[in-house]
Amino acid sequence: LFMDDNAPPHGARIATTQLQEVGVPHMVRPAMTPDLNRIEHV
Repeated sequence: LFMDDNAPPHGARIATTQLQEVGVPHMVRPAMTPDLNRIEHV
């Protein structure tokens, strides 16, 4: 699962195409989402 945080490199056409070609599930989410802060769960 690839979690896209709307950063410009993640939304680039080459990145999106590569993810689709290899069959990686893609989830888009807002850049600043405090309830999904991964570092708090480490």
